[in-house]
Amino acid sequence: NHAVEKARFFPMQREVEAAFKVKDFTLVSTFGPQYDPNAHDEFDTRRIYAMYQAHETTSVRVGRFMPVYGLMISDHYTNVKRGLGFDQGNERDAAEVNFILDAWQANLSYSQSPKSVADPSEETAISAQVNYAFLDSYKVGVSYWNGDFENTKRSIYGVQGMVGFTPEFYFLNEIDYQIRDTTIGDQRVIFYYQRLGYEFTRG
Repeated sequence: NHAVEKARFFPMQREVEAAFKVKDFTLVSTFGPQYDPNAHDEFDTRRIYAMYQAHETTSVRVGRFMPVYGLMISDHYTNVKRGLGFDQGNERDAAEVNFILDAWQANLSYSQSPKSVADPSEETAISAQVNYAFLDSYKVGVSYWNGDFENTKRSIYGVQGMVGFTPEFYFLNEIDYQIRDTTIGDQRVIFYYQRLGYEFTRG
């Protein structure tokens, strides 16, 4: 094709994730080359944290990970996750408390984004989420994020839900409203994600 001057194939992240558990303590870590289009692959630990199961309903984890917000699905290439800065590779230094009680699930997090050459800003944030599950295959919830960095404050208000029509057929929905308070005024953006899916096999 004469219109193509240069092409390049690049691999996705090739990571290994392992967990080591002793009684109520669990250590989880990933390790592998992280692709950089402007440099060679560099081996790095993108996510590592220690978790303590304090009670059957309460757990605490500390380390580098993405705090719970929204649907927390594996599809990181979504406008919601990428637009809000929650993409893969944006893991943060964080501490989080999780509560699970019957149909209710809640968590509270404090986090700070690590400084990098690409993005030198450090956002310090608190976040929270509450979910309620009912009728075996339905779940609704709300999420909240409040962050502060470089003369900018942002608040994110989200609602998320899941409907399981059958064990294989499902619908996911997430809507987030972000307000960024900057020195030049407020910026307000709505992000949304919807997926209607069917799982032929699990794995």
